[in-house]
Amino acid sequence: MNVELICIRCMREKEAGQNACPWCGFDAASYSAPEGALPPMTILHGRYLAGCSVMEKYTFAYSAIDLENEKRVRIRELFMPGLMTRRAGTLDAKYEMDATEIMLSAARQFYRIGQDAAGLGSLPGMYAVSDVFDENNTIYQVSELPDTSAVPCSRLNSGEHVSLRSLQPVLEAVKALNLVQITPCLLDRDHVLITADGSAKLDFVPVPYEEKQGSNVWFAPDGDMAEKDGAAWGTWSDVYACGRLIRGLGTEEQLGKKGQEALEKALSSSPDARPQTMEVFLSDILANVKEKKAPGKGRIVVECLIALAISLAVGALIYYLISRTQNTGTEPSTETEVISIVEEPQDLTEADTEAKAEAQTEKETQAQEPETKAQTEAEPAPEKETAAEPETEKEAGTEAQTDKEEPAQEEETEIESEKNGNPLQGVISL
Repeated sequence: MNVELICIRCMREKEAGQNACPWCGFDAASYSAPEGALPPMTILHGRYLAGCSVMEKYTFAYSAIDLENEKRVRIRELFMPGLMTRRAGTLDAKYEMDATEIMLSAARQFYRIGQDAAGLGSLPGMYAVSDVFDENNTIYQVSELPDTSAVPCSRLNSGEHVSLRSLQPVLEAVKALNLVQITPCLLDRDHVLITADGSAKLDFVPVPYEEKQGSNVWFAPDGDMAEKDGAAWGTWSDVYACGRLIRGLGTEEQLGKKGQEALEKALSSSPDARPQTMEVFLSDILANVKEKKAPGKGRIVVECLIALAISLAVGALIYYLISRTQNTGTEPSTETEVISIVEEPQDLTEADTEAKAEAQTEKETQAQEPETKAQTEAEPAPEKETAAEPETEKEAGTEAQTDKEEPAQEEETEIESEKNGNPLQGVISL
C-alpha cells in the first residue's frame, strides 16, 4: 500500500495522478480541517493513519486506516470545545485552567467505557469497538468505519420511515451495553445509520460525564436524555432515548395498541414511570408489532391451481391452432381463430344447431369433391385394359372352336356322301 495515494476520506488507495477519489469522489484539495483537529496523515498509537475529521458534539471523528492489517477504521478523539484547545502545528490537547478536574474525570470515563465496549466484540446492531488508548493528553477510541453508502437517519427523506424490525438490532445493542454498565448511550438520529441492505447500526459514542458525590454530570445536549444535569440516571435513561428514537423515525406507526402504551410509558418525564430496563422495554414493544401477514397455505394452493388452469387453457388453444393448420394446409389468422373461439355463443337454438350442421356437412362435401374427382380421373385407364383381356381370350377360343368344328363337318359330309352313293364327293373334298 502506498500511503501517499490514500484518500483521506474513505481511506482507499487512488491511482497516481488522480485528484478526486475514484471510490468516493472526494478531492483532498477542497478539505479544510476543523479548528483544533489533528492534521491529515497524522500517525496515532504507532499504527493508525488519521485522515479527515468531523466535529461531533464532544469528539472529533477521524477516518483512519490500521497500517498493521490495512483495515479501515473510525477513530474518535475526546475533545470538548470550550474546555479543550490545541494550538496549530501541535498534537497535544490543552485543558482550560478551570476545566482540568472535569476533563480528567471525563477522560477516565471515556477510557473505561471504550474498554468495556471493546470487550463486547461484534454485535449485529453496532459498529464494533476494537481499541482504546490515551495519547496527546486525551483519549482515543477505535471502531469499525461505516461504509460511505450508510446513511444517518437524520438524512432520510421526509416521510421515509425505518421499520421496527430493522431498528431492533440497535435496540438489542443498547441492551447489551447496559448489561456491562455502559449507560447512558448517545442515541440520536445522527449516530443510527441505515446500511445498504436496509438494516440499522449504531455508531457508538461514549457519553463522558463528571463523577460527583450523590450525582453525575454528563455532557450530552438537552433533549438527548430526559434527565438533566445532577438528576439520577441509569438504564431507564436509555429506555427514554430509545423511545424518542422510535418516535422520531416514525416507527411508532407499526405498533399495536399495547405497543403504543409501552412507548408512552418509555417517554414519561418521570423515571419511575418508565420501564426500568431495556429488556422489559423490548419485550413490551416487540410483542406488539404490526406484522404483514404472509398468505396462508390455502390461499397459496388456490393461486397455484388458478395458474395451472390458465397454463392448461393456453396449451389447449395452441394445440387447437396447430391442428387446424396441419389439417387445412394453410396458416389461419391467429386473430380470427381467437375471436371465433371467444365469440362463439354458448347456448344455440335447435334451428341454429341444424344450420350449423348443414353448413359443416356442405363444407366437408366440398372438401371431399376434389379427392373424388382425382380418383375418378386416375382409375378408368386400368379398367379398360382389364376388360380388353377377356374379349381377346374369347375371340381366341371361338377361333379354336371353329377350327375344330370344320374337320368334323367335312367328316360328316363324307359320311353322308358315302351314304348317298356319290362317288365324286370324296374326290371333290380332296
